[in-house]
Amino acid sequence: MSDKYGIDEKTRFLVLYLEAKVSLEEISRIINRSLKTLEHWVSWTKSGDDIRIEKKGRKKKFTEETEEKIIQMVRANPEGTTLKKVGAHFGLATATISRILTKKGFKYKAFDQSVKYEDEERILRVDFCNKMLADEGKLIYRTFFSDEMGIELNRAHKNRAWQLAKEKLRKKNVGDNVKLECWGAISALSRRRPWIYIRKG
Repeated sequence: MSDKYGIDEKTRFLVLYLEAKVSLEEISRIINRSLKTLEHWVSWTKSGDDIRIEKKGRKKKFTEETEEKIIQMVRANPEGTTLKKVGAHFGLATATISRILTKKGFKYKAFDQSVKYEDEERILRVDFCNKMLADEGKLIYRTFFSDEMGIELNRAHKNRAWQLAKEKLRKKNVGDNVKLECWGAISALSRRRPWIYIRKG
């Protein structure tokens, strides 16, 4: 809503901190700025400075071209790109990289993990549910459901990446790995204890 009316983040900070008495932790979450940055703003505000006014002599250490290169780098590898890596590549502080990405509309948020179904599969699933619910659901009491899953053990994958607010990035599938295979079953009357084994896939 604030972006819609062109309210800059420093003004939002001043209103939230001075007027609404919101904690720095909550403000950090709302405007997507680090606590360290907010602590600097508090210090400047208490000393009588207006944080919305750029101090004389403060030079911009990057150009619009650099900003675009940073965006391209993040776009090319949103999962593997960190503020530290980008900052080291361009010789800028991580806070500066974060500020550039935020200004361009990027947020560090979770991947889209929703399941995508084709129309045909969606129709089959709806038909199955209608069948199970027919005749007061008697078929449910004569059925058990089983499933299996694999948990990757030797690789840690990020669950968040830099992406635009309206984007929903999906994590890329990884090939060879060691997995923990799990199997279990459940019915309306009882549940089966799952069994587990490890395999290299």
